[in-house]
Amino acid sequence: MSGGGVITVRGEVRASGLGPCQPHEHLCIEPGPASRVHPALCIDEPEKTAVDVRAYKAAGGSALVDAQPVFTGRNAETLLRLSGECGVHIVASTGFHKLMYYGKDNPFLALSEDVVAGLFTSEIETGMYGAPFYPSGEPLRAEGDVPAPADMAGGSGRPCLPGSAARAGVIKAALEPEATELHARLFRAAARASLATGAAIMIHVDKGANPLAMAGALAAMGVRGDRLAFCHLDRAEPDIRVHKELASKGAYIEYDTVARPKYHSDEREADIICEMIGAGFADRVLLSLDVTRERLRGYGGGPGLDYLLTNFMLLLRTRGIGGDQLDTIITGNPARFLAVSPRVEARIEAAVP
Repeated sequence: MSGGGVITVRGEVRASGLGPCQPHEHLCIEPGPASRVHPALCIDEPEKTAVDVRAYKAAGGSALVDAQPVFTGRNAETLLRLSGECGVHIVASTGFHKLMYYGKDNPFLALSEDVVAGLFTSEIETGMYGAPFYPSGEPLRAEGDVPAPADMAGGSGRPCLPGSAARAGVIKAALEPEATELHARLFRAAARASLATGAAIMIHVDKGANPLAMAGALAAMGVRGDRLAFCHLDRAEPDIRVHKELASKGAYIEYDTVARPKYHSDEREADIICEMIGAGFADRVLLSLDVTRERLRGYGGGPGLDYLLTNFMLLLRTRGIGGDQLDTIITGNPARFLAVSPRVEARIEAAVP
């Protein structure tokens, strides 16, 4: 395992001590354009989310990645609160999501590539920003230096949280079937931030998108395969040969279609995982649940954030997947994926006994 470090909302921790981790969850999504389309895309009551986070910890979970990036309903205060009160490491995301999360004419989408790359980098190195408007309601500047976090307080007047205790630790990107210049600009910015900080990029993949082409484009920009995780391929890409080809390039494949019968059964999910393991890619598989409001028990839904550890792991064991392989998938792979650059590793060596 890498000796590097992982940036959590409460500071940097050794990757080797991260523990069991679900690397693609949603713990907080404030109301916004997406939740007006689908109410399940609103997770805005921390005390209810905490019910699931505590159950996850009780089941043996140690770390979670919140996959909601900047300006799409992410709330750094809530993530800090959940991490502290529930005793679980939480890694926050910078980056960009599907365009449906921003609404029409959102000023973030008009920022230049340089500004966006700097913004993502600043969120990892300095501290996370708030909503994409000044308190006065004026839009972000479109050019020039990235505003200081204090200048980018949320529209509610709630301040941002600059500083090392509230930094993002991974870059989210969304691959949609459309290949517009806006998408290309945002991906270039994400790649530049990854190269500048060592942070990995997790890529939401929509059905009909081309993850192989994106892997090639990012490689051409200098991003190594092992800095990438392609998410939702278990429901977005039916051709498992694509999964294997991406894994052969070093990329992680994140599966999260568990307890989601509208897509396929848990048995089918286990089939996919077993095929990847049988092909020699146990060290490239990540597992999560990608929960929404309707899938969290604290909000009256299910199966709950602990389902992967309490139920689905048992199914994988019945398929002959051993404890060492499960430990690789649940603990080793997320730690390696989330571990950051030597520059940050050096700071951890100096700070952690």
